Amino acid sequence: MQHEVRNRERFGRAVDHCVDARAVVARMLMVAPREAWLWREAGSLDAERGNLRAATAALVAAAKLAPDAPTRHRIEAEMRRIATRLN
Repeated sequence: MQHEVRNRERFGRAVDHCVDARAVVARMLMVAPREAWLWREAGSLDAERGNLRAATAALVAAAKLAPDAPTRHRIEAEMRRIATRLN
């Protein structure tokens, strides 16, 4: 029983951390909206929180801004992983 409580506490802290981190990334995107890596980070944080539609939207933006083909391919692979979770 205590083990379950500890796991819930850890998970709660992890979710809080993601929410805080996502808020920071959102503010950074206001300053630098053309940075693909920020959109990718936003997508990763949204996916980690379970907000898969927002994650997909952020990753689409990241793919459009990707500086090169290899980066774009990695982002598209991440989008496919999220798509499988949506279905």
